[in-house]
Amino acid sequence: MTPATLALAAAGVEFRVHEFHHDPAERNYGQAAAVALGVEPDRVFKTLLADVTVDGRVEQVVGIVPVSGQLSLLELAAALGG
Repeated sequence: MTPATLALAAAGVEFRVHEFHHDPAERNYGQAAAVALGVEPDRVFKTLLADVTVDGRVEQVVGIVPVSGQLSLLELAAALGG
């Protein structure tokens, strides 16, 4: 399991994993997943778990974006007041 699926399971959130075989040398796993699953990249999402310090306490947050996009950690922290 990934950190994201572990967090979902711990929170009791229902989810479904779609498995596919990928080339370990491929750096863009999300794009490879979209191709392997035959779906548009905008319909496949990547997750990023991050620790952000807000008001002196560390909070774990999840950023979710389509594999065709990117997530700025600086913008994520700023959006949360970190």
